[in-house]
Amino acid sequence: MSTAIFDNSTAYAARQVSQVAKITFRSTLEPGLADLGFHRVEKFLYRSDGHGAIQHFLEFQLWGGPLNYVLCDFGMASADGHRFAVECLKLYGGVSYSWENWAPRVFGVWCQVGRFCGWGPRSSLKLNKSEMHNISDRSLRDIRDMILPKAKAVTSLEAFADQILKDEPWLPWITSHGAMRAAEYIYAARRIGTDPSTILSAIEPRAHPDVKSGLGRNVDAFAFIESVLSHRL
Repeated sequence: MSTAIFDNSTAYAARQVSQVAKITFRSTLEPGLADLGFHRVEKFLYRSDGHGAIQHFLEFQLWGGPLNYVLCDFGMASADGHRFAVECLKLYGGVSYSWENWAPRVFGVWCQVGRFCGWGPRSSLKLNKSEMHNISDRSLRDIRDMILPKAKAVTSLEAFADQILKDEPWLPWITSHGAMRAAEYIYAARRIGTDPSTILSAIEPRAHPDVKSGLGRNVDAFAFIESVLSHRL
């Protein structure tokens, strides 16, 4: 057998294993997610509504060779605030955000579930075909017991603005898109009638490194904040 044929057959086998892993993990996971109020919107992205002005998301990623680890992000967003943040990034965030192929995540504020819940290296759980149910159960239990009780208290724009301005261990700035998180905070704060000078004094301490980490190389973080603050709601 030639090397090319061997390589192709190995790659095909790896793809097949990956596909089986995805299907198996999804089938063990989704009934429990439904019990928690989450429904699939695409691939491994799930959304939960009914939290006032705020939407909750769970996004799972299977990675490794072929697929032997799973990680999970829990995200929150105000639908209108997220659209506002995306618009501001396209206008003020840097050249790369104006490209047609830029596809923002549906949430700009998130935590790594495994990072907060102690899943291990790279905030991930190791997949094992014979233990898929145990892995799904661990994921669901940690989400239910350690993430959702905190998130369910955030149902209004007031609570959302207050929460995402903080830097709490379960929802730290370091795991979010800093510029988008800042824009979503500014949107929520403006919508609830917070004075612009108060908003500015609250968010400017986050300019470096948090906000800057999500901006283009030549974009000044303070200038971005001021542009977002004056952008039409």
